[in-house]
Amino acid sequence: QKAMLEKRNQQIINGTGTNGEVLGIFNVSGTNAVAFGTDGGAVNYTRIVEFESDISSNDVPLTRCGYVTNSKVIGAMKSTQKFASFGAPILEGNMANGYEVYLTNEVRSDYTKGTGKGLSGMAFLNADFCYTTEWGGLELMVNPYIEGDGAVRVECFDTFDMQVTRAIALSVAKDIQA
Repeated sequence: QKAMLEKRNQQIINGTGTNGEVLGIFNVSGTNAVAFGTDGGAVNYTRIVEFESDISSNDVPLTRCGYVTNSKVIGAMKSTQKFASFGAPILEGNMANGYEVYLTNEVRSDYTKGTGKGLSGMAFLNADFCYTTEWGGLELMVNPYIEGDGAVRVECFDTFDMQVTRAIALSVAKDIQA
């Protein structure tokens, strides 16, 4: 069951929308793009606010919003001050500028941009415009044929879909140096 949930998480974040995969939030077209630099750039408070501003400028309410990123960006946000003259970090606890930040290492850290390599992603989303649906829950079936080593094979089926219904309710960056 854990492997099935990990696969579902991977698809919700990075799914290609082909070969039976859902279209993950980092591959949705028409979203707000937050650029950290020509070759990528370090995480900073101005860009964090830009994620939110891009959504609200499209008349999307900033309710039920949150960030999702990987452990590299989380570490950078914890060790980067909001302002040069003020000591508070961008990420305090699990909050950045009043919004929760969710950690999953399914968010890639191998993006390239210009000469920048090994760049990380981050997304900010209003959850009211992202839906997941499942049919029948997790199905387990024992294969009636015994494997050559005498083991019994159990097959799992998970039928679900995920849809971002309003792309402008999502801001995405794929060029964070962390």
